[in-house]
Amino acid sequence: MLTALLLLTVPMQAVEPEPSTITVTASGTAERSCQRLILSTTISADGKLAGDAIAKQEDFRSHFTDAVEELAIPGLQVRSLGRQISSGSSVSSQQRQMMQMNGQTVPEAGIRVAESLVVEFTAPESDEEALQTVRRLLDAAAELDVTFESSPNEGFVRPLVTDRESLQTEAVADAMKNARIAADRIAKQADRKVTRVHSVRQTQTSQRSQSRRSVGEMTPFELFSQMSSLEDGGSSEGGSVDRGMTLHRETASLTVTFELAD
Repeated sequence: MLTALLLLTVPMQAVEPEPSTITVTASGTAERSCQRLILSTTISADGKLAGDAIAKQEDFRSHFTDAVEELAIPGLQVRSLGRQISSGSSVSSQQRQMMQMNGQTVPEAGIRVAESLVVEFTAPESDEEALQTVRRLLDAAAELDVTFESSPNEGFVRPLVTDRESLQTEAVADAMKNARIAADRIAKQADRKVTRVHSVRQTQTSQRSQSRRSVGEMTPFELFSQMSSLEDGGSSEGGSVDRGMTLHRETASLTVTFELAD
C-alpha cells in the first residue's frame, strides 16, 4: 500500500516593518480677557434664638450690600450662595462641663447664621484699574469688619470664565501646531520628511499659567505691598502690573509621535 504525503506550503503573509518615527513634546496656550471678576466673603451673626440670629444677619448683610453698591463699580452684583444655621458656640458639651467645674464663664450656645456671598463686577481694561477697584471693595468691607476670602494660591480675586472648554481646545490646537513645527525642523536635519501623526498623548493642562505671579494670585500682604507701590508712584515688576487678574490663560502640553519618510 502506497501512501502519498502531500505537503502544502502556505505563503507567509508579509509583515510590514514598523515606520520610522520621531517623538516631540510641545506646549500651546490660549488666552482671553475676563469679562467678570469675583470676590467672596461670609456674613454671619449670632443670637440666643434662631429668629434673633437671622434678623441680625439680614441687617448686617443689608449694610454690607449698601456699602459696596455705593461705590458705583460698573456691573457690580452681590449674589448669595446660600445660608447655614448652626450652633453659635464652638465649645463642646464636654468642654462646657469642664468649664463649669472650674468656675469658668461658659459662653452661651446660641445660634449662628452664616451666608456666603459673591461680589461680582465687570473686569476693567487693565490690572491697574482692577487693583484700585479691589482696594475700594476691601476698604468698604473693612469699615464693617468684613474680610474677603483669600488663599495663597488664588488670592482675593477669581476670574469668571464662561468658555474655558473652547480655550482648552484652542490651547491643544496651538500645542499640536508647535509640535509639527518642531518635528519638521528636526526631520529636515536628518534629510527626512514628516508624513502623518502616529500617536498623540496629552500630558498636562493648566489654567492661568504665567511666568510670574499675577495680581489675582497674590497673598493679602503682597496685594497690600503692590497697592503701596502704585500709590507711591512706583511700578510693579517689569514696569507694569501683570495682566493676570483680567486675563485668563489656558496651557496644554502634548507628546506627539510623527511618522517619517525618506
